[in-house]
Amino acid sequence: TIAVYNYKTGQILCAVTTPTFDPDHVPDIEGDTTGAYEGAYLNRFTQVSYTPGSIFKIVTAGAVLESEPTLAEEYFVCTGAHQIGPDVITCERAHGTQNLKDAFLNSCNCAFAQIAIELGGETLKQYAEQFGVTDRITFDGITTAEGNFEAANAALNVAWSGVGQYNDQINPCAYLTFISAVAN
Repeated sequence: TIAVYNYKTGQILCAVTTPTFDPDHVPDIEGDTTGAYEGAYLNRFTQVSYTPGSIFKIVTAGAVLESEPTLAEEYFVCTGAHQIGPDVITCERAHGTQNLKDAFLNSCNCAFAQIAIELGGETLKQYAEQFGVTDRITFDGITTAEGNFEAANAALNVAWSGVGQYNDQINPCAYLTFISAVAN
């Protein structure tokens, strides 16, 4: 799904979701064995929630700036991998020593994992809820799918939550309204 949105007015200029179909030639979805039309009746922009990935780092960074501002000045080391017990959080490359600003610019999973652990699962959940990123929103008679954020307890799960993985689920339209608020 792709959407173009005027962040100043809240107007959705365009939203596209695939797969799609020609309404003049409605496919036989029940008889389709190719899977080409699976989900063709879903508007993924409004009706589905997804694992957000790195865009969730905006929520994590916001939580730091509001709840633990001194954490923004601490430094975190990224060697390309961050060991948490027997498990590893990875980055596309080693970013070296960086603070929150640098980690955000680099979209560094290793630094954000460490930051998330410092914040804790409950704080991340509090800010996900406060920022409304898991809420249903309604506009023009359409209500979006609800998202989900679990307050993980285990360090590995908290780390993955802070980088937008684990069991986080965000609806694209609802998240876009949050990003617009940040932009404004």
